[in-house]
Amino acid sequence: MVRRENRWARRSPGRFNADVENSLWDRISAEGKAEVDRLVAAGHYVQAIKWMRDCAETPTPGIHECVDLLNERILAARPSDSGETR
Repeated sequence: MVRRENRWARRSPGRFNADVENSLWDRISAEGKAEVDRLVAAGHYVQAIKWMRDCAETPTPGIHECVDLLNERILAARPSDSGETR
């Protein structure tokens, strides 16, 4: 299986929009958020979901909640219409 790298994160690594309004994101520590973004940027989506479930404060988030957050983090890495990173 070939891993696909997030092409938007590759263009601007470490430039995710930190202002995501998501209750799960609020339950993850700053270090955990940085690791989630690193995993997303590398295209390691399953590992990012596992990390969210392992490091979030209780209650343990469900898969659907993690996938929703994953999609938000992927979109946060995309450049905006104006050509700037969101």
